[in-house]
Amino acid sequence: MPPDAGSSAGIRNEESRWITASPMGAVVQNPLRMLRNDQGSQVVFSIFKAAGVTDDEFEADAALVSADLARLKSLVEGIRQLV
Repeated sequence: MPPDAGSSAGIRNEESRWITASPMGAVVQNPLRMLRNDQGSQVVFSIFKAAGVTDDEFEADAALVSADLARLKSLVEGIRQLV
């Protein structure tokens, strides 16, 4: 797996769908949902193990997604404190 796998150069909206450029060049669909949860919200992001991906590669990708979600949480919580 490339060292920058899991990171993206940017995100854009195309025909009401959010698209991000994969550094690996692959096209994948990863569902992301934001759900109301009491007085806050919950983000649910699904990753799927593609054919030919080893367990180690999948675990590495899952770790990158986890780090991205932790950054998202920090940003959202920081914004919430400003409001």
